[in-house]
Amino acid sequence: MFRCFLVSTLLLAAGSAMAEEIDWPQQIAGLDGVTVGCSNANKEKYAAKICSDMTGHIMAELGKANITAADLGAWYSHDEEEPAKPGTMVTPLKVTVFVRGTNSGGTHAINLRSRLSVDYEKAVEAGSESPARKGELVLWEGSTTGSGPRDALAKAITKAAMEKLDAELKQVIEAWPTVQ
Repeated sequence: MFRCFLVSTLLLAAGSAMAEEIDWPQQIAGLDGVTVGCSNANKEKYAAKICSDMTGHIMAELGKANITAADLGAWYSHDEEEPAKPGTMVTPLKVTVFVRGTNSGGTHAINLRSRLSVDYEKAVEAGSESPARKGELVLWEGSTTGSGPRDALAKAITKAAMEKLDAELKQVIEAWPTVQ
C-alpha cells in the first residue's frame, strides 16, 4: 500500500509541476455541453468500479455547476467503439477516462488516464489553405500509474487521478459560459 501511494503521490506532484496553464475560456468557447465516458481495457470488477466511480464523480461536479452533460457510460476498448455523442449536442467537450491494468505473476499495475478533448469534423488551421481534417483536439491529458496490492492500488490510483482531473475540471467549470 505504501509503495502504491508513494508512486501515485510522486506522479501527482510531477504532473502538477509540469502542467501548462490553459486558457479555458478560449478553449471552451462555442462548446454546447460535455460528454463523459470511460474506455476500459479490462474485464475486471475493479476496472468497472474505477470507471463508475470516476464518471459518477465527474457527472456530479458538472451537475452542481448546471453544465449540460451526458454520461456515455463505459465501453470495452478492445471490441467496442466509443458511444456517439447525444443528438442534442453539436460540439461538446469530451471528458474520457482510460483504464488499463495488468496482473503479471501476482504483481498488479494500473494506468489511469484522463483526457479533455473536442472532436472536429472539418478542422482547418488558421490561415491555412490546406483541406479540412477530421480529428480530436486534446486540450489536457493526465496519467497516473502505480503497482501494488490490487484492492489498495485501485483506490489509491483513482484518488490520485481524480485529484489531477478535478484541478482541470474546476477551471473548466469556472470558465464555462453561462446562458443568459
